Amino acid sequence: MNTSRKAAKTGELIKQQFVCNKFRKPKVDDGGAEKIPMLDEIVDETKDDDQDEDIVFLDDDSKTKKTTKKRKRDTILQTGCKAKMVVKLIDGGWEVIHFVGEHNHPLVDKPSLTKYLRSHQGIPAEERAFLTHLHNCNLTTGHMMHIMSEFYGTELIVPYTTKHITNLKTVLNQDATKEGDMIETVAYFKDQQKEDLDFFTR
Repeated sequence: MNTSRKAAKTGELIKQQFVCNKFRKPKVDDGGAEKIPMLDEIVDETKDDDQDEDIVFLDDDSKTKKTTKKRKRDTILQTGCKAKMVVKLIDGGWEVIHFVGEHNHPLVDKPSLTKYLRSHQGIPAEERAFLTHLHNCNLTTGHMMHIMSEFYGTELIVPYTTKHITNLKTVLNQDATKEGDMIETVAYFKDQQKEDLDFFTR
C-alpha cells in the first residue's frame, strides 16, 4: 500500500492506493536492472569500509583486525513502474476507481516463487494457529512442512518455507519459557507466604 486517506470527521479509511514495489525511480548506478533476490545472506565483507571490526591491542603496541560477518539484506531495485490500483469506499463498498496493470519489468512467472517475494512472506493467521498446535504436539519442522504440503498438494505451492516454520517454533519456544518462568515465580511466592506470614505480593 502506497498511500491511504481517512475521513476527517470519523477517521474511517475511505481511500487506498496500491502500487508495485518497484514504482520508485531507479538509482543512477543500477539503471533499474533486475537482480536475483537473495534473502538474509551472510556475506563476508572483509573489503568494505563500513564493516564491523574487532580491534585487539597487543603488548607490543601492534594491533590486528578481526573482521566479522554482517547480515545483509538486498534492497528492492526500483524501476519506476507505473502499475497501481486506487480503491475508494463508496456507499459502504470498495470500488476500483483507477487501475494501471502494465509493469515495466519482468514478473514472477511461477506461482511457486511468490513466497520468496518480501510482500508475500509470512504465515496466515489460521495456519499459524494450526502450526502452533502441531508444535505443541512436538512435531519437527520437517513433519510440519510435510503436513502442510499434503494440504496444498505439493511443497512447491506452500506460501512459506521451512525457515518460516523454524522461526515460528523459535518464537513459540521463547513464549513457553516465559510462561514457565512465571509459573515457577508464582509457586515460589506461595511457598514464601507459607513460611513467612508477613510476606505478601500484589
